[in-house]
Amino acid sequence: MAKKLFYLEMLLDGNRYARAKSEVLLLNIVFETASLMLNEKSGFDMKYQTGKVHNLKLAAKTIDKVVIAPNEVIDVYDYY
Repeated sequence: MAKKLFYLEMLLDGNRYARAKSEVLLLNIVFETASLMLNEKSGFDMKYQTGKVHNLKLAAKTIDKVVIAPNEVIDVYDYY
């Protein structure tokens, strides 16, 4: 029941949610970054860093090829 209410709220919140997926690579890169995913000198336990990397890979795989148009928002839970 709670999940149904959540989606009803999403329908009524005024946002446009990204739904389109692209099967081809898009030609324009809007944003790109790079950083160390595992860093032994960070002071954080490596097992937590490894878990973080795993979770980021899962999230990236989930939203891969989703096209977010101007004025759209993304809800990653839509793709699980």
